[in-house]
Amino acid sequence: GLRWLSLLDWRPSTQLGSRWVYVERWTKILVLALVAVSAARMTPSTVSNTVYSTDAWPLLRLAELLQSEPEIRVLGINSHHARYPSAVLSSLVYTTVAGVDLYSFYAFMGAPLASLVLAILFYALLRRYFNAASSTLGVLGLLVYPSFALFTSAYLKEVYAYTVTLTLLLLVATGLRTSSWLLIGLASYSLVLSHPLTSLIVIASTSTFLYILFIDYVKRGRPLETR
Repeated sequence: GLRWLSLLDWRPSTQLGSRWVYVERWTKILVLALVAVSAARMTPSTVSNTVYSTDAWPLLRLAELLQSEPEIRVLGINSHHARYPSAVLSSLVYTTVAGVDLYSFYAFMGAPLASLVLAILFYALLRRYFNAASSTLGVLGLLVYPSFALFTSAYLKEVYAYTVTLTLLLLVATGLRTSSWLLIGLASYSLVLSHPLTSLIVIASTSTFLYILFIDYVKRGRPLETR
């Protein structure tokens, strides 16, 4: 028990070897945990032997329609899901490249892949501000949270939007260089086409953060120091 607590209270060592062993240890734990937790997303579909979540079936039907009639303009289809087609289009690209059928993707592959990408992006974002142990525990805490684990066991627009949101946040966190603006613009556009509520949440959160920065600048006369 004390050994685990000492890891959580770790401080960067002046010895490169010690630091490397520490990071490597937590990297192995993270990789094994991510594989196990992501694979566990297949449990509901495996037990029921069908696509998990009724919300995933409209996406599957839309993907099958676009696959059978590729000349159709997706945004012209009179459907709520067609207005936010990023998840469906991504599933079509993956199944075409990987050579798997759409049903297998939506039933068994989509949710684990989305959860794995989400976890990697979340870990990369946390590592910009915390050490390896804290970042690993933060990712695992999110992935094993019961309601979140159950919700992300299906390939849904919301789950896909989470990965796009984390991509956008990671691009912003790496610095607002000129070369980053194109990628940030693409990620923002993809987010708008992923899910409406997630986009509104990101806009509200960003507006609140900018408002805090502005108030702090007015009060202190200098920008808020952020990393």
